[in-house]
Amino acid sequence: MKCFVCLLLIIYLLIGKKAAKADCRKSMKLLGSNDQYQCNCKDRTFCDFRNNGKCTNSICRSGYGGLFCQKIHYHKYLRRNKFQSQNIFTSNTKEIINSLNITFIYKYRIHLIKINCQSLVSAATITLSIGLTKFCEKKCQQITECQGDANGEYLLIQTTDKISLSNLKVLGCSSFWFGENCDKKCRCANNSECHMMTGNCPMGCESGRSGSDCQKLNYENVALKKTALQSSTYFPHIPINNTCKFNFTASLAVDGNNNQQYERILCAQTQIENNPKWKVDLGKKYNISQMRIYNNKNYWYLSEAEIKVDNQFCNYVEVARKIIDIKCSKILFGRTIEITKKKGRLNICEVEVLQCLHGFYGKRCNNSCPECKNSSCDQWTGQCLLGCALGYQQHFNKTCTVCPVGTFGERCSQICHCRNKKNCNKENRTCITEEFERGYKDQKCQQFTFFIIISTAVGVVIICVGCFIYFK
Repeated sequence: MKCFVCLLLIIYLLIGKKAAKADCRKSMKLLGSNDQYQCNCKDRTFCDFRNNGKCTNSICRSGYGGLFCQKIHYHKYLRRNKFQSQNIFTSNTKEIINSLNITFIYKYRIHLIKINCQSLVSAATITLSIGLTKFCEKKCQQITECQGDANGEYLLIQTTDKISLSNLKVLGCSSFWFGENCDKKCRCANNSECHMMTGNCPMGCESGRSGSDCQKLNYENVALKKTALQSSTYFPHIPINNTCKFNFTASLAVDGNNNQQYERILCAQTQIENNPKWKVDLGKKYNISQMRIYNNKNYWYLSEAEIKVDNQFCNYVEVARKIIDIKCSKILFGRTIEITKKKGRLNICEVEVLQCLHGFYGKRCNNSCPECKNSSCDQWTGQCLLGCALGYQQHFNKTCTVCPVGTFGERCSQICHCRNKKNCNKENRTCITEEFERGYKDQKCQQFTFFIIISTAVGVVIICVGCFIYFK
């Protein structure tokens, strides 16, 4: 009987380990808070999900390159096609008289083209188009390089003279990556794509970010890397290898990684119990009103959870979502953040406690306050703390609005003397079109031409006196 029980136990462990391994590798190619990024390692067991999917063995899958294996080498696929002009992808030259059309296997989105171009005519030019979109026009030279963002089903090469081409490289980035080496993540609103070369977001930045490429954070996460504890720790039956390890510790919720797949051991998780609790010590006290919680993909783990700041009630999560933005019912001064629920399991992938950086305020610190002096404003209300900047006037509620037409300077106390009042710079009173009111002559329209009036008056007096003496 004992042997039979032992046999059943061994079978259970073997099956359980195999199932756990399969579960561990489930969807392991995706990463990011919305699963929008993909691991492109040749062997995905070497994919470091804590570091943007970087391959720990530095070996990308075929056709990919770059620091995070997100740079797509389309030319490697194209040169395999026997119907394409083979020579143009190698060091062997191919002569072009008018044009050459290279058909893609699929519709490609391209951000960089490199080609070696030679011509006996110094003024020869080369024009590259992706589908119907003109990508660039360059002078034919040994290394011709074009950057941009275009997609199409073919590459059209046109020239004004007979040229020779070789070493064509056609490159693009994986979805939601940008930069010449495709090593930066898009940070656009509504999880939309950015410009593959510049990172610019047509629909604006995601909440809490700013800058031309949306890489600048408007806030500081004061919970990052701080000491965290939880009431218990879940230890799953997942094999130890390069991607899966034991122990869903509390610190995983403040490690700066907002991936939401528990299979990768990136989230804190408790056992199923009464009153499960997770807590972080911020190291010092802050005025706290907002935070963000990245939930596990099994959203219900955080339903009916309560958030406290130094044991003061902040808010209640009635129905959990994938990403939960928490706004406290009032501003709370405290050092610890605690998440609890009555019964069940807590599973938290990341907790951010927000403190707006200088010059920003509001939800997720999305708003800026350039109208305030030194851009100094309250991080919750946006009220100006030091008064208004030049060219703005302050109201009783400490908000600032632009000076009325015809006024400028501190508290809008000075009068503008531009011919068209609308052309007056609100800060330094200069006339944008350099057209001044009569009697004012300098660029700032403040120097009244008294000497002209005085000299004219003196001249008239002299003439009159002279006439009087003469006719007398």
